[in-house]
Amino acid sequence: MAEFTLVTKPISPKSAMLRLTGSIGLANIPSLEERLDGLVSVGMIGIGVDLGEVESVASSALGVFVNTAQILGQKNGSLFLVRSRPNLVDLIELLGLQELLRLVADPDQANKELTAFQ
Repeated sequence: MAEFTLVTKPISPKSAMLRLTGSIGLANIPSLEERLDGLVSVGMIGIGVDLGEVESVASSALGVFVNTAQILGQKNGSLFLVRSRPNLVDLIELLGLQELLRLVADPDQANKELTAFQ
């Protein structure tokens, strides 16, 4: 199992991409939440979370994503989940969260959308 890492890449003055690797387990949820809260606190309103190299996602991570998306929505921003695993996409759709959590398959498309946040 790969080590859990979080790497932030600025995209525009108001947006960033957070690239995750490894598994998002219960032990890693506080780190994820802290990083997302930190991005919001410095004024980011467009945040992409690249899950392409994530092996598994604890269901509680979905709550962190939903909370962040709601906060960003209040600021006319968005949270993008990029390269999500099919089972996570299915769960998001089953729960009717696809309007709140924007699913983007292509990282280049996500970067393009994030660049619009100025």
